[in-house]
Amino acid sequence: MAGDTTTIDMQTLHVHWSSGSTILQICTHWTIGRDQLARLVRINDWPLRMDRSKRRRAGLAAKPERDPTPDEIAAMASAIKERHFAAMRAQKTPTGKPTNGGRMIRLDVSMRRVIDDHNRYST
Repeated sequence: MAGDTTTIDMQTLHVHWSSGSTILQICTHWTIGRDQLARLVRINDWPLRMDRSKRRRAGLAAKPERDPTPDEIAAMASAIKERHFAAMRAQKTPTGKPTNGGRMIRLDVSMRRVIDDHNRYST
């Protein structure tokens, strides 16, 4: 869909670009290709609409301001253990058998996830 870019009114194109119109809508309106639009944006030094360098990664957003101390880690681990044991007690019937068909949630797996998350964000 290559077109002639010399007939394009740059002010109107800039309004289209800034208004949030899709690239397909802009290219269809001006009958130009996406690469031509990208070149015009780059030549005119217009800001990128979805600049990934300005985005905050989800992993960084969840990262605490500081690393937890060993005491805080131990407190979190004991809280997780208590929640786990409370959930296990709630799932058992009066006869002592689990109500979930015999499937037990493994504590070591959930603790490993907590430790892995801590190691991932502490480096």
